[in-house]
Amino acid sequence: MRLVIDQFLQMTLAIARRWQSLFVLQIWMTLASVLLFSTLLAAVLGSLLARDGSPAVGNSALIDFALSPLGLLTLNVMPIAYLVVMYIEHACSLEVFADPKGRVTESILRSLIRLPRLIALAILQTVISLIVAIPILVIGAFVYWLLLSDADINYYLANRPPKFILAIVIGLLLLAIAFVFAAYLITRWFHALPRLLFDQPNPINALLSAWRDTKQWRSTTIAVLLWLTLQLILGSLAPLVLALITSKLFSLVKHDSITSIIAASSIIILHTFMLSVVAAIGQCWFVAGVWTTYKVPLRLELITDTHNALISRSWIRPLFFAFGGGVALIVVGLSAIRHVFDFTHRQHVHIVAHRGGAIGFPENSLSGVKRSIDLGAYAAEIDVQLSKDGIVIVNHDKDLRRVANLPLVITETNSAELLKADIGTNHKPPLAPEYLPTLEQLLKEAQGRVCLSIELKYYGFKPDLAEKVVELLDRHSPSQDTKRFFGFGKRRRCH
Repeated sequence: MRLVIDQFLQMTLAIARRWQSLFVLQIWMTLASVLLFSTLLAAVLGSLLARDGSPAVGNSALIDFALSPLGLLTLNVMPIAYLVVMYIEHACSLEVFADPKGRVTESILRSLIRLPRLIALAILQTVISLIVAIPILVIGAFVYWLLLSDADINYYLANRPPKFILAIVIGLLLLAIAFVFAAYLITRWFHALPRLLFDQPNPINALLSAWRDTKQWRSTTIAVLLWLTLQLILGSLAPLVLALITSKLFSLVKHDSITSIIAASSIIILHTFMLSVVAAIGQCWFVAGVWTTYKVPLRLELITDTHNALISRSWIRPLFFAFGGGVALIVVGLSAIRHVFDFTHRQHVHIVAHRGGAIGFPENSLSGVKRSIDLGAYAAEIDVQLSKDGIVIVNHDKDLRRVANLPLVITETNSAELLKADIGTNHKPPLAPEYLPTLEQLLKEAQGRVCLSIELKYYGFKPDLAEKVVELLDRHSPSQDTKRFFGFGKRRRCH
C-alpha cells in the first residue's frame, strides 16, 4: 500500500510541477488531432459519397469501400495514425518533463525530429498487438460458429436463448483475457518511448530493451494500475455528468427550431470540451507514470543540452514537413467537406418507414406498409430474399426463427411453405394472424401510393435475386406521371 501511495504522489507532483506547460501542450495536441482525424474522416466520407452517388451511405457501400484498395489502406492507416499522434503527444510531454524549464516549443521540435522513429515504433507495436490478438479472434470466431451460426443473429438478440447467454459469457471472458494481455504489453513496453527518446535511437532496440528490463516491474505495474483506475473513474463519471447536463438543458429550453439548434450546438461543444479534458488528463497521467518510473541514465541537463544542439542543426526539416503536412491536411479536409456539403445540399429529406413500418405491426408486412401509407410516409423500406423455388420473399433475417418461430431458412425453403408462416401471432405483443408476404403483393399494394426502397438480402449465392426484382418492378411499373425514383445506396424505382 505504501508503494501505491508513493507512486501516486510522484505522478501527481510530476504533473503539478509542469501543469502550465502540459496545459499548453494539450491544447496544441488536441488541435492537431482534430485537424488530422477530422480531415481523414471527411475524406473517407467524401470518397464514399463520390463512389456511391446516393443521399446516404448504406451497408453495401461501406463494405465495398472497406474492400477497396483505398478502404484497406484507410483501415490500416487509422490505428497507426492514432498511435503516432499519441506517441508524439507522449514524446512532447516526456521532453517537457526532461527540460528543466518545461519549454513547449522546443519539446515539440525535439519530438518532430524523431517522427520517423515514432512512426516505426507505432508500426512495430501495432503488428505485434495484432499477432497477439489473432488467437483470441480465432477463438471468438469459433465460438460464434459453434453456438450462433445456426440462426440469424437478430433471433438471438431478440430472444436471448441459453446458448446466446453462454456465448456472451465466453465473449466477455475473451475480452477480459484480451484486456489482461493489453495491460501486460503496456507494462512491458512502458519505457519503450523514453528509451527511444533518450537512450536507443533504434525502435527495435528500444522495444527489446524495454521488454527485458524488469528492474522497475513493481513500480511500473503500480503506475499502469493507477492509470487504468483513473481511466475507469473518468470514463464512468464523464458520460453520467454529460447525460445529466444534457437532460437538464433540454428540459429548460423551448423546443422551437432556433432554440433547439442553439441548445444542440451548445451540448456538442460541451461534450467535446469535457471529453477532451478527460482525454488530456488520462494522457498526462500516463506520461507522468512513465516518467516517474523511468530511471534516466544521464543527467537531465546533459540530455537537454544535447537535444538543444540537435534542434539548432535540424529544426528546419521537421518544421517544414510539419507545416507542409498541416497545409495538405487543411486543403484535403476543406475539399472533402465542400464535396459533402455540395452533395447534401442537393438532397431532399424524406420520411421513410423502416422495414415497412414495423412499430406496432409485423416488420416487412402488408399491414405495416398500409400503415406507412396512412401516415403519409414518402417511402417504405423493405428487405427481400429469394426462396428455393425462385420467389422473391419479403423478410429481413435469413430464417424465420425470430418473426415466425420457425426454423426455416428462406433460401433453402420453397415459397409454398414460407407463405404459410404466421408473422402476426408471433409478434411481440401478439397481433392478428398475418402471413409472410411476397414482393409482388407489396408492389400491388404500394403502386401509386408510396415509394418502396428495396434492399436486397444476399444470404447465400443468389445472383438472380436482382434480376427477379427488376422483372417484378417492370411488370408492376406505374404510369409515367407518378413514376419517381428513390434509393439508399443505389437508385431504386418507387411505386
